[in-house]
Amino acid sequence: MAQLSEARAAGQTGHIADTNALHRKANYVFDVVDFGAVGDGVTDDTAAIQAAIDAADAATGMIYFPAGVYRLITGLTTSTLTDVMLLGAGTSSIISPDAGVTALTISGTRVRISGLQFQGGAIGVSVTSGVDCMFDNLHFTGQTSNGVLVDGEGSTEQHWVDITMRDVGGVAFKYTRTSQTDTGGMYLTRVRVVAPAASPTHAFLFTSTDASVTPIFLFMDNCVADNYPVSAVKFLNTARVNIKGCFFSCNSSAGNNTGALHIDNGFLFQIDNTYFNHSRTTATGFGILLEGSSHEILMSNVLFDGANAVNALGVNDAGENVVLGVHFSYTGTLSDTPANLVTGAGLTFMPPGTFWTRSDGGVNDVLAFKNATTPADAAKYFRTSGGNLEILNGAFSTSIFTLTDGGQLLLSGSWIRNGTGTPESAITGNVGDLFRRTDGGAGTTLYVKESGTGNTGWVAK
Repeated sequence: MAQLSEARAAGQTGHIADTNALHRKANYVFDVVDFGAVGDGVTDDTAAIQAAIDAADAATGMIYFPAGVYRLITGLTTSTLTDVMLLGAGTSSIISPDAGVTALTISGTRVRISGLQFQGGAIGVSVTSGVDCMFDNLHFTGQTSNGVLVDGEGSTEQHWVDITMRDVGGVAFKYTRTSQTDTGGMYLTRVRVVAPAASPTHAFLFTSTDASVTPIFLFMDNCVADNYPVSAVKFLNTARVNIKGCFFSCNSSAGNNTGALHIDNGFLFQIDNTYFNHSRTTATGFGILLEGSSHEILMSNVLFDGANAVNALGVNDAGENVVLGVHFSYTGTLSDTPANLVTGAGLTFMPPGTFWTRSDGGVNDVLAFKNATTPADAAKYFRTSGGNLEILNGAFSTSIFTLTDGGQLLLSGSWIRNGTGTPESAITGNVGDLFRRTDGGAGTTLYVKESGTGNTGWVAK
């Protein structure tokens, strides 16, 4: 790290020409060791690190944590940091608060925290007011309440990039609001929550106490919530959310109100290219669960997987739910209003353009496509079954059109078949079936079955 070497060489009062593009105003480096921090995991380093933070705050500087374990008996706090950076050497720079302690409480503008590991305590980082802040290359392990707690009421334009959380209790990443005031955006990129503690709740929770629904302008890109025993990712009373390229996994056995993704009273969600896994130990559960008055939920290219009759998409007591442009991929049998795709009332059934693939179907029910609004609107489905291509009625019970892999065509119960030789006494069919003889001549190329129920009654035309 050339910039870090330059900073270290300059010392506490040395000028830094350009620490990085986000913090061009950070003019001084404050090494916590120079302020008395020991970093042996035993000595209380709280006062030394707090002194370094206060000095950097006054001088618009960088606080540097060399490799070490920095024990905190009480938490570190900031008042109104501006253009200040806290930088560590990566996972070897460990902030280790005692039990029940919040390691770092942040309030400031254009603050960056990078290259640190927060280990233990109640909360790793609590952001009470953060504007235009960057948090990157951070690791959180062993917190009992939250790895990260963000007060969205006083925070805007925050970027969380390359964050790993492991063995965190409670809610690993929690964002809370109390009003509908628009406050810019939250950007989560490659935030991974894995190996939850023994009794966690959610990997991610975004919530507002205002039931009128609060726009949070959240963007989640390539994030992971893996193997959570309760809903892995939950949104409550929130709106304006974009989820792309993520993996959410839940293994709950705690009743129906769980899902890999759980949206309760939310709207204006766009979910793209995301994988949902729900491996429940009981017979019901959801990849995505919609509740409250959730609506305007747009999904495309979503993949569902699970076990024990897990539902891909569920609706409980919802007011007006709309799901558009969906590609489902899942395991299980296809049906018209498939219990393993949609459960509950209040859902505008999958619209034209919806299609799904079955990952365990083999040659049966591998692909289905819907071309009308609801089954009541005479929806038609396209699917593969037994190596054949079929068009079915809205009830998914009658084949209207079947094209076999041998080139035979079935239209509403009447076959059009190809073959050699005469069909009389050779081909069993129904009245109205057609037979195209590929080796026939004049008057013996097309046959119509005009009578009988067996292999007789074929008449050449």
